[in-house]
Amino acid sequence: PHNGSPSDEMKGLSPFKQYERMIAGKDHGFCTHFASTFVCACNALGIPARRIHIEEVHSFSDKCTVQLESMHAGSEVFDRRLNQWIWMDLRLFALGAYLGEEGPLTIAEFHLFINQAERRKRLRLLIYDMETKSEKLLPLDECSQKTLTCYIGCGTEFHYRKVTS
Repeated sequence: PHNGSPSDEMKGLSPFKQYERMIAGKDHGFCTHFASTFVCACNALGIPARRIHIEEVHSFSDKCTVQLESMHAGSEVFDRRLNQWIWMDLRLFALGAYLGEEGPLTIAEFHLFINQAERRKRLRLLIYDMETKSEKLLPLDECSQKTLTCYIGCGTEFHYRKVTS
């Protein structure tokens, strides 16, 4: 219910202050606000996390490249036991991605596999169901498609950013 165009009041506020405004019903936020709040919360709890901006790049020739604004923001948390980053996308309620039984995947692996037809068929997302307050491992085609398009295509760049509260 808090997703939507943020007001100018959100500019310059820390992620936690932005979150407070959204929860209080005073404002709305985009994926970047949710990702930033999640990353700051994880880091405050000692869980290494980073926000990832996903941008689309169009090359019209070897002399001209146009980089569009950020299309979407996701995050990764570092799992010390697995010694790897794990992709999460709060807009999809995705707590991880798997290729068959293998995973959880990093954002780079997820991007690679979603763009390969044979592997895409085997992708599954661990989705948090808000109604039942439980997790479900679902085939990709049964998951919300609203932000998956930003992961599709070879002209995509990922920019990792540190977020501070």
